[in-house]
Parts: sequence; C-alpha cells; structure tokens
Amino acid sequence: MLNTALLEQALSGMPLRRAGDLAAIQHHIRAHRVRETLSPVAGVGDAGPRSAPAAPTSVHLQLFPDCKVGATDDAVRQQIDQLLRLRGVIGQALEKARQEKLIGNSLEARVTLKCDRKTLGSASKEELEEFFILSDLIIEDADEVSASVEKTPYAKCARCWRHRETVGQSTVHPDLCDRCVSVVTTK
Repeated sequence: MLNTALLEQALSGMPLRRAGDLAAIQHHIRAHRVRETLSPVAGVGDAGPRSAPAAPTSVHLQLFPDCKVGATDDAVRQQIDQLLRLRGVIGQALEKARQEKLIGNSLEARVTLKCDRKTLGSASKEELEEFFILSDLIIEDADEVSASVEKTPYAKCARCWRHRETVGQSTVHPDLCDRCVSVVTTK
C-alpha cells in the first residue's frame, strides 16, 4: 500500500515532506479511485466505500482526473493516430470483403497494406497484426494508403484462432501454431 501511494504521489507531482502529507496524498488517491471505479456503476457510486472521502456532488457527475502535462509524448500520440487511420482503411477493406462473403471475420483475411513505411514506425509485423487484429499482414511500400483483402491460405490455430503458416508443423500439437505451442509446452 505504501509503495503504491508513493508511486502515485510521485506521478501526481505532490512533494512528499512529512507523514501528514502522506495522509493527504492517500485521501487524494482514494477520491480518484472511487470516481474511476464506481462512476460506471449506476446507483452504487453515490454511496462509495466508507473509507472513501466524501464527494461534494454525486460521483457520477464528477470528472475524471486530468492527465498531467508531459505524461504523453507528442510523437507517440502522432504514431497512434497514424496507426488508427491505417486501421480505419483496413477496416473498410475487411468490411467490403465480408459483404462479398470472401471472409467471415478479420482473422480469416490476408491483408496487403500499401503505405509509407515511416507511417508504421518501429512496430514489428507481429505487433501490427495484433493491433489490426489480423492473422496475415503483408506490408508494401507506397505513397498512397490502400488495403486489399484475400482469404488466407493458412490453417486456423485451435488455441488463438489465428490463421498461421506454422499450424500443423508440431508433431505434439498439430492443431496449434508455433506461438501457442511454445506457450503450451512451457512449464
């Protein structure tokens, strides 16, 4: 509890001087935790735990704490915005393929994404497949962003449901991909 309080206090920028300050910090943290955990639960948040500080208004009417200045890097924010735009392009291509009955879901698709490689940043192909919720992603360098979809030729992993080239290569677990085989066999 003390380590959590000290960490959250350090992040909030409040100086730690005396033991009395620690009580004020813990009060501040509890107020935010009550607001964050109870506000989505209608009819419960107003009561709150007995140890929680009293709120001047209903928990449901209070705002979430502001993000501290400098807590997010502008370069990271821009990178995420670019990836979300690419996900929108991929999503439109996937929806068109679903309507044409080419695929049933995004994990059955092999997506060829044409874009400037700088847009992808330092993310690996595996990370991008996870982010875009795809089994098979091919990245081609192009000036204009576009995505095309075809059905993946690979078999479906019984554990993660991703269609991967390595499904069926294990003699012990022939219905799993290499990633899932390593997880299942690790003790």
